[in-house]
Amino acid sequence: MHDVLIDSARRPFLDNAFEIQGSILYLDQGAAELASTTLGLPFIWGLGAVNICSLEAASYEDANRSFMLSTNEGLSSAHTISLTICITKLITESHPDILKAVNVHGQAVTKLVIFSSFSELAHACQASCSLGVEAFSEYSTLLRDAIKSIPSHNSLQINIRHLPMHICTMDASTLVLPSASAAATHARGSQGCVAGLTPPDETSGSSKYEGEGEGGDSGLTLLAHSLCGIIAQLGAKMETSPFYLGPCAKVLATELANLPLPEPVTSAGGG
Repeated sequence: MHDVLIDSARRPFLDNAFEIQGSILYLDQGAAELASTTLGLPFIWGLGAVNICSLEAASYEDANRSFMLSTNEGLSSAHTISLTICITKLITESHPDILKAVNVHGQAVTKLVIFSSFSELAHACQASCSLGVEAFSEYSTLLRDAIKSIPSHNSLQINIRHLPMHICTMDASTLVLPSASAAATHARGSQGCVAGLTPPDETSGSSKYEGEGEGGDSGLTLLAHSLCGIIAQLGAKMETSPFYLGPCAKVLATELANLPLPEPVTSAGGG
């Protein structure tokens, strides 16, 4: 089972290795958790990245290794840079870090690939996200507008794809979500409660879903999308009416019931 979990987590990266080859690979905190617990650095280096760096701490020095490799291979010192960024937050939440990573390398950047752990549908279902059902193309336009002041960036090639990054293995049969991912952080409410649930009533000991009848998302929307992605990655099928026990499970089951049934996937981009 452990091999199944690891293979399922690695498969999307293998299917997209051609995008990572020769690029500086930036991982946000959630993606770094996935790398350290499940993927393994030898596997990531094997994808062909010239450097692996923290997205939140992006620096122009991250390109030094790329420069040395190009020099050793006899390439021009005026080499270009390709960036691959893996994010486990909503694109809108990661925008400042993405913009910084592009800006620190200036006009040397000619290609940018962003792998988002959440699909366009997941973005559109999130009330706090300003992007719609074509979230990736919308964000490409917004990003171009944000960096248009940098010379030559009008020709920057931007490609945004969905790549599930949900499976952090604990042992042969246990997995958790990256704790820094939006699916995890959005689900954390106040006073030890799940987002969207009120604190337990002192007399009855029960919680109430604050969003009932209000049309807002519960805070568990991204968690539901993540679970659908995991189900698809593992090649399993989800019941049309999920069984639940307790108020939190009820909210999550409602979210899952409102999503399209996940189709088992054998390549990246599904889920």
